[in-house]
Amino acid sequence: MKKNTSVVFRSVESVNNRIDYLKRKGIKFKVYSSQYSTVIESNGQKIRYVTQVYDNRVFMCSKMLQNHLRDSDIEYIQQATWNTKNYDSMPGLKPGNYGKVINIDISGAYPNCLKNHGLTNDKVYSFLMDLGKKERLPAIGMIAKKTMVYEYDLGECIDVYEENGKYQKVFHYIVYQINKVMESCKQIAGKYYLLHWVDGIFLERFTPEHIVQDIQRILDEAKYLYKFEKVDRFEIIRKEQNIEIQMTKNGINKNYKFIDNNMLNLYNRIARRLNDDLPIDDRNLSPDIQRPGSGPDEFFTDWLA
Repeated sequence: MKKNTSVVFRSVESVNNRIDYLKRKGIKFKVYSSQYSTVIESNGQKIRYVTQVYDNRVFMCSKMLQNHLRDSDIEYIQQATWNTKNYDSMPGLKPGNYGKVINIDISGAYPNCLKNHGLTNDKVYSFLMDLGKKERLPAIGMIAKKTMVYEYDLGECIDVYEENGKYQKVFHYIVYQINKVMESCKQIAGKYYLLHWVDGIFLERFTPEHIVQDIQRILDEAKYLYKFEKVDRFEIIRKEQNIEIQMTKNGINKNYKFIDNNMLNLYNRIARRLNDDLPIDDRNLSPDIQRPGSGPDEFFTDWLA
């Protein structure tokens, strides 16, 4: 039977109200919950609750990408497990207001990663790059769609299971590859490194010019386009192992929050040494290892002055 589909904006209240109604009626139904939408199916009716309505071009582009992957040799990607961590920060990152900092962002990171690793063709790549910046990620992310499915009957949840997109590991692979480049930039930045977030790295304002040029060389060799962004009012707020970053980027206020895994790892290493009755004399176990720079070079003088 072809299902009649309605589309409405998603809210916790609207979804819960529908589920409660169907449970009270004892109707058999399914709930499909994913990052971008929640779908409730019952008696030939489908209601799709969405967080945002995307242009049909987004779905068309995602389908084109999946068709290309279907005909590609990606067995080595599909059989492996890829680390999807896409951020990091300087161990012992100090809270405070850093003012203006250097920010280098990869342009069109996900489409260009697909292209650089032979995972798309010119037609799909051009289609992706023609999409708006906020449309590219869902177009690519749809290949990795993760959906939790809840089955109900007679007012009770009778089964819960997970459905994953066929090319989820391809998405994980490009996240891994972009972060791999960011990690290389981090190693070059050394003590001037503050943090990286997905496809952008943040450096102390007084980072020497030759280090910035070495980072540019890494990005050039990896065949990524990139740009320098104007970032000021860069403030780091720490609450135990939680870090919050507040900044103004190109005149727009931004806010990032993440768990400082370096701090958690540090605590675990200290606990292990205490448990083994070992002295804590390793400077890498010091929670305050971020070193101040020697002073600004003559670099980005117009912006950073």
